[in-house]
Amino acid sequence: MNKTILIMVDWFYPGYKAGGPITACYNLAMLLKDNYRVCIFTSDRDLNDNHPYMGISPDTWVKWKENVFVYYATPPRLGWANISRQIRAIAPSCIYLNSMFSYYFTICPLLLKMMRSIGSRVVLSPRGMLRDTALASKSFKKNLFLSIMKFFHIQDLIYFHATDAEEQKDIRRTFGERVDVVQVMDIPPVPEKAVITIPKQPGALKLIFVGRIHPIKNLHFILQVLRRTEREVALTVIGPAENEEYFHFCKGLAEELPSNILVHFEGEIPHPGIRNRILQHHFLILPTLGENYGHVIIESFCAGRPVIITNRTPWQQLSSKRIGWDLPLNDEEQFLRAIDRAAGMQHDEFTWWCACSLAYAHSISNPSNYRDKYASLFESRPSVKGFRKMQPNKPDTDPKKDGRLIGTLHERQETTIQ
Repeated sequence: MNKTILIMVDWFYPGYKAGGPITACYNLAMLLKDNYRVCIFTSDRDLNDNHPYMGISPDTWVKWKENVFVYYATPPRLGWANISRQIRAIAPSCIYLNSMFSYYFTICPLLLKMMRSIGSRVVLSPRGMLRDTALASKSFKKNLFLSIMKFFHIQDLIYFHATDAEEQKDIRRTFGERVDVVQVMDIPPVPEKAVITIPKQPGALKLIFVGRIHPIKNLHFILQVLRRTEREVALTVIGPAENEEYFHFCKGLAEELPSNILVHFEGEIPHPGIRNRILQHHFLILPTLGENYGHVIIESFCAGRPVIITNRTPWQQLSSKRIGWDLPLNDEEQFLRAIDRAAGMQHDEFTWWCACSLAYAHSISNPSNYRDKYASLFESRPSVKGFRKMQPNKPDTDPKKDGRLIGTLHERQETTIQ
C-alpha cells in the first residue's frame, strides 16, 4: 500500500459522546482500509471527560485493525510540534480534517499547510458547522477564524468535503464559488438482514430520541408537543447532558406532562448499544435544528425503524417512501399529527413501514457506491476554477529519511472495538 490517508478527529472509538463524527470516521476507515493505509490521530479521552480511555496505549501509533492505525494523544502531545512531527512521520498523501473550528485537529494542520510545512493534500469536512444555526453559537470566535482563514486564502490551498447539497451551498456561501468542493454522502452502517419488529397496539407509541441534550437538538420542542396528544406515548431519551441548564429545563418539562406520557432519560450509552435500543421502539424522533448528515437517522433506517424528523437534514420526502416524516421546523401541528398517526398504526401497517425503512437502508448502503467517490475526494483533482493547489499529492518529507517510520507502528491489535 503506497498511499496513506491521515484522519484527524477530536474523538474516536472507544469514545461515543461526540456522536456523528466518530461514527463517520469509523465507517470511512473501514471503507478505505482495503486500498489505503489509514492513520487516525485523535485525543486520548471522550468528549468532556477528564480521564483517558481504559486499555489504550497513548502517544504512540498502535495497530487498531488491519491497515488501520490510531494515535491517542494525551493533552501534552496535542501541541503544534507533535502534530507536525506525526504528520512528517507518516508522510500521508492526504490529510482529512473532521471539524471546522477544532484548534488541534483543524486549525493547526491548516496553519501548517499555509506555512508550507506540509505538502500533503488537505481535505476539510465542516461537519455541518457552517450552517446558520451552528454559526449562531459562539459566533464572534467562529466568524473571526473564518475571516482570518479567508484573509490568508487558506481555502485556496485545500479541498472541501460536503456531505449533502446544503453543505455544499454553505461552503460556497462562506468561501466563495471558486473553492473546490466534492459532494459525497457519509458512509452508512451495515443494515439488519431482516426486519425485526415489536408489538404495536393502536393508540400506543414508543418513541426514542438519541442525541446530545443541547438546544440544537431541540428536545424541548417534542416535550411541548407531547402535552397535546391523548395517545399513550413512552419517550426514551438517550444522550449526554452537554448543556446542564438545558437538560434541567427539559427535565422540568417532562415532569409536567400528563399521565398518558412517560419520559425516561436514560443518559449516554456506547454506540454499539444504540441500535438495540432503537429496535425496542417504534419510531425515532429527532426535531433537530439542523444536521449535515444525521447518523442516528440512518442508524434507525438500518435497524428497520421509521423516523419523525425536521426538514433540516438530508433525509427528505420520507412519507412517500413510507419510512417516516420530515416536517417543518417547530411546526407543532404537523409534529402532533405525525405522532398521532404513528400511534394509531396497527401492527401490520407498522411492520410494513419497518420493512420499507430497512429496504431503503439497503438501497443506499452498498460500499461499492462510495469507494470511487471517496477516491475522487482523496486523490483526483476536482474541477478547479482558477486556483492551483500546493502539491496536493506529494508528501513534504521522504519517509525513509525520518526515524519515525510508519513501519514502526505497533502491531498490537486493540480490542476495545469489535
